[in-house]
Amino acid sequence: MPDRPRLVIATGNAGKIGEYRELLANAGVELVAF
Repeated sequence: MPDRPRLVIATGNAGKIGEYRELLANAGVELVAF
């Protein structure tokens, strides 16, 4: 099975990272935050 595409989110806001994780939960992407 191929790897999921990565989406990089550059933010220090933990709340914003949580929002993106929730929005993209079923999108088939790997969320990378830093």
